[in-house]
Amino acid sequence: MGLFSHATFLLIPSKEHGRLVARSMMESSHSLLFTRPYKQEGGKDGEFWMSVYLPLGLAYKDVPELPTTTSLEIDCLDGDGLSLKLFASDRVAFHFETGVGDVGEEEDRLLELAAELYTGENTGASDIAEGDEDPEAQGFWAQDEERQNQYVDRARRSPQYQTYLQESRGASAVPPMEPLAPLLPEGRTIDQLGRLLRLAASRLEGAPEAEEDKALLREVMDGKEHSDSAEDFVRALERFFGLKGALHSQESLMEQHSGAVDGRIVTLPET
Repeated sequence: MGLFSHATFLLIPSKEHGRLVARSMMESSHSLLFTRPYKQEGGKDGEFWMSVYLPLGLAYKDVPELPTTTSLEIDCLDGDGLSLKLFASDRVAFHFETGVGDVGEEEDRLLELAAELYTGENTGASDIAEGDEDPEAQGFWAQDEERQNQYVDRARRSPQYQTYLQESRGASAVPPMEPLAPLLPEGRTIDQLGRLLRLAASRLEGAPEAEEDKALLREVMDGKEHSDSAEDFVRALERFFGLKGALHSQESLMEQHSGAVDGRIVTLPET
């Protein structure tokens, strides 16, 4: 699966700590980009945040030479998966993810359905010459890649596969969120965050019915009351926490906004 975005947000408790983090990042041997510290919308006085972009597969917590600081990491995988992680002073404290199925199992089920479609439509197509000891070799698996892909595409759109995906990527249990309470800006509550994460986990099941859920989504999702897109929920979390740049990865910044990069420092484009 591709990773559309991978942003880490550092909580900077003081300007002095911010200077320490920035200096260490500038001296790091790892390729990375970071923003200047900024005030969280509705955040506490004296606290700042910094958005950090590392190569895909590498998170701030994985770089031990960088100063430890509380960080919030948001990932978006292929428009389907959404991951939210909090790393505190012990570098691991909280984790939530939804829509990230087992890729191998999903591919196996897709191929099984494609083979069933082929067999159902080609009764007798697997008839074999006398003496052939491998009947399976004359069926779906013996077809060329182009013909197999025709059935794979149809299987992908089938109700059976969509039902399988909903069951395998269903609403995850939202873990206790008390560790995130100190990171919430003024006016945000743990209850709201819990509802937002549950809505993210159940987004493939259809639009919410509760008015308070609809109102929350309208506030953090450009007026929408529902979306099945993980990107929309990444942006919603960005707005909820009052952060900047959650939909960017290091790669997307370098490809699309290289002019906004001065050294390792990024001036985030307006979105």
